[in-house]
Amino acid sequence: MKMNDEYLKTIEDCSRAIERNPSNRFAYFKRGLAKSYLLDYHGAISDFSEVIEIEPDYGDSYRNRGVAKANLFDFMGAIFDFDKAIEINPNDALAYFDRGTSKFNMQNFQGAIADYSIALDIDPSNAKAFSHIELAKTYLQDQGAKKENSNKSGISLAEADYFLNSGNTKFEKQDYLEAIKDYSKAISINPKYGTYCNRGLAKYNLQDYYGAIEDYNSAIEINPEVFHAYTNRGLAKYLLEDYIGALVDFNKTIEINPNDEDTFLKRGVAKFYLQDYKGALIDFTMSIKINPKYGEAYSNRGATRVKLQDYQGAIDDLSKAIEINPTDSDAHHNREIAKSKL
Repeated sequence: MKMNDEYLKTIEDCSRAIERNPSNRFAYFKRGLAKSYLLDYHGAISDFSEVIEIEPDYGDSYRNRGVAKANLFDFMGAIFDFDKAIEINPNDALAYFDRGTSKFNMQNFQGAIADYSIALDIDPSNAKAFSHIELAKTYLQDQGAKKENSNKSGISLAEADYFLNSGNTKFEKQDYLEAIKDYSKAISINPKYGTYCNRGLAKYNLQDYYGAIEDYNSAIEINPEVFHAYTNRGLAKYLLEDYIGALVDFNKTIEINPNDEDTFLKRGVAKFYLQDYKGALIDFTMSIKINPKYGEAYSNRGATRVKLQDYQGAIDDLSKAIEINPTDSDAHHNREIAKSKL
């Protein structure tokens, strides 16, 4: 059960479902999530946009599209989507937290503090929101000095932004080699963590996983709180069969953002591959606790229960996965295996 194979299979299943019914909101949403896991953020944005076209009041699509935009460092676009998600559901703590993180990355520390505080009010158990408030306060105190230093080299910074934007344009066209050249020029002028992340993602898309890891290392060195850098580095390590290294990175992502059901799923799959089935079961259960409608988590937990010979539990989980996503062929297959063992 390799992660990329699972997500590619999900994309294939959802694409067939969309061919049969072009108005299948669920299939677009599920495919968008799978594309996000594979770091195809542009494709994810396209699918979440289709969901919004079909059902404009589906807040989760705005939030997930915002997360995809933030991963492409389109923080303004992300904030627009988080605003809409919050308008639809004013109690969406994750949307406030994610919007706060986008504001933080834009160095709007006061705005970030306000959003993290609301997220904490809605979900007082979110200890990470509290720690992010303290971190934003620290950065806010230093902001004046940083602005003064930036003004001294305004021309150079403008040139770096030019190459960054040029690289982003080429990235969107999937011209990753040329994008890397522009990102490298931007880094030589102004080595920002966001540019390292962009270059790392371009290298990842070219299957240069070692190069991607090096860039994520640099991004993390500059800003240790960039949780998606740990996530993407973990995925690159996973594809290099460094499963222990991947687990370490997923652990760090969860430490920074403990309400991310996707990372619990990724870590669970890594544990499954390491034959730590009990550990995988715990992670898939956490993923479901955060998002009780997460079909893929039920499917993976069901497959794990088969390995643990809990066949009735497996059937229950796999049946739930099929109820959420009737096109999940792996869930159908694994349920038949579980039934045959009873």
